[in-house]
Amino acid sequence: MKLKDIAYHQLNTLVRVKENELLSTEKMEKLILAKNFAEIKQILLSTVYAPAVTQDHFEKNFEQYDKENQEEFFRWLYTYAPEPDLISLYTLEYTFHNLKILTKAKQTQNDFDHLFLPDGKYSLDTIKSAVYTKNSSVLESELLSAVIEVDEYLQENRHWFGLDFIYDRCFLQEQRRRSRKLDYPVVQTIFSSMQDLYNLSMMARGIAQKRSKRFMKAVITSFGQISQETLFSYADTSLEEYSQYLLKCPYGHVLKEAIREGSVLDFVVFSRLRDDYLTDLYKMAKTMPFGPLPVMAFIHAKTIEQKNLRLLFVGKRHRFSQEQIRERMRICYV
Repeated sequence: MKLKDIAYHQLNTLVRVKENELLSTEKMEKLILAKNFAEIKQILLSTVYAPAVTQDHFEKNFEQYDKENQEEFFRWLYTYAPEPDLISLYTLEYTFHNLKILTKAKQTQNDFDHLFLPDGKYSLDTIKSAVYTKNSSVLESELLSAVIEVDEYLQENRHWFGLDFIYDRCFLQEQRRRSRKLDYPVVQTIFSSMQDLYNLSMMARGIAQKRSKRFMKAVITSFGQISQETLFSYADTSLEEYSQYLLKCPYGHVLKEAIREGSVLDFVVFSRLRDDYLTDLYKMAKTMPFGPLPVMAFIHAKTIEQKNLRLLFVGKRHRFSQEQIRERMRICYV
């Protein structure tokens, strides 16, 4: 055990307490079975979401509450984390999302402030200032470099759609750099799996959209265990043929449920299975008192819970069947 593993003991103790606030599998099933939002309110009144559901029209305002809750959650983590880079492995996704939407707002001269997602670190004004001035005394240099790279691309290209891929690549590079800097084998293992599953998903979508091999090489990373060469060999094949590869790849046992009869890939199920696989990986944290894994597991669990609630609210609002909602819901950590 490393000395820095022990440094997580205080935060892990706090995390164990907060884990008791997570919605259980049984509670989530009750929410799926709820006939209307009145029943959902009654179920959530006994949870940490009580402040949200006691508001008027909570089913319409839940998204705003969710944003505020996320901001508070990430700030709490940054306050107690002995290594802030560990927290940033998860918040970077939101930071880069914000860079994307504010860059697009600048390009189209629209106001996308309502799409801003709190990352617990950078305010809307900070991100907006960096995007518009290409300078910042607050934004980390690696993130500002991504802004400058996108700006240079936009100066040379009339089509600004490529900015998504540049920001995605920079995000994955920065996530890998920080995970390596932290130097925990368990962090490397989990984020390597995340990269593999990202690559497998992007390859499937590229094939489905009949993207070129050049496009694939721009979006497929070299950060996972599955080589780029292996994935690129399927760039010019059909989705049916690629689906057969998915069954044989190291994650075949995880993804097989997403392959329908006739080798048809179900992207909705694929996304759920990817999240469920990671949840299972994190469950090893339940018996660990030291090190970063309990914190990582809790962040993942909270993120999945928020995703499940958003899926539930959208499903109920659009009158999805219980089975349609259940098919999209991720497994709970508790």
